[in-house]
Amino acid sequence: MNKFYHLVLAVILSVAVTLALLSFFPSSKSSSVSSLSEPAYARVMETSTIRCGYAVSEPWLYLDPNTKKIQGLGADVIEKLAEKLSLKIEWTEEVGWGQIGETLKARRVDVGCSSFWIMAARARGILSTRAFVYNPLYAYMRAGEEEGKTLQDIDQAEVKVTVVDGDLSERIRDKMFPKSTAVSLVSSAIPADIFMMIATKKADVAIAGPFSVANFNQRSEQKLQRVGNIPLLSYGAGYPVAKGEYSLKFMLDETLGEMMVSGELQDIVEKYTKAYPRSLLLPAQPYEKP
Repeated sequence: MNKFYHLVLAVILSVAVTLALLSFFPSSKSSSVSSLSEPAYARVMETSTIRCGYAVSEPWLYLDPNTKKIQGLGADVIEKLAEKLSLKIEWTEEVGWGQIGETLKARRVDVGCSSFWIMAARARGILSTRAFVYNPLYAYMRAGEEEGKTLQDIDQAEVKVTVVDGDLSERIRDKMFPKSTAVSLVSSAIPADIFMMIATKKADVAIAGPFSVANFNQRSEQKLQRVGNIPLLSYGAGYPVAKGEYSLKFMLDETLGEMMVSGELQDIVEKYTKAYPRSLLLPAQPYEKP
């Protein structure tokens, strides 16, 4: 009887120890499934590094010619975010605005770090973080030529509106100025390319935000001026990740949320917009002030 009792007790203890070990050391199979389903997140956590894909568009993100360092509002936000997560940023690959989805899908980068507009057209192929800033968009013409003009005046066949293939500007023109003539640029075009089309009279209207236009006007003899004072739309900007990378998105979202309530995000945005009030809009705080 004692032998049987001891045998049963030994079996019970053996099972208990085995279960305890399994809880502390997950099987290699479950780990490999996680790596396969969310490879970018697994790689970031293993290397403590975020590989960034980026589109150059001053003042959002640009290469400083003196320091050779990536700078700009989008760069400062993602650098602060990485610092809070004890991660490093690696500026891995320059990509066009329209190529970020394919670049993420190919796993050449982990995050689109320039801050991209959050658009339904992109949502089918990528995930995006929460919007950390909103960009009001207006119609711009050559300074002096916008006087007395209304948005209705733009919706005429003789008016040429610059758009970028697959970009939000294309959708806005199609919806708000369908009678106008579209002058298309390739998806890799940057805001400076769009504005030069207006400045050199190859087109008449650009759809853009005051943050980017103010930077262009500082450097160009031909200034641009907006038509009207009401935005056509205000679109949020976030950081895209590959489809299925929910853990990576959640980690970035939580950190952006903390930066919003701590004031760190506001400090970065104000650094770039001090001379251009209301050129970018911050998300509302998710609480009432006491």
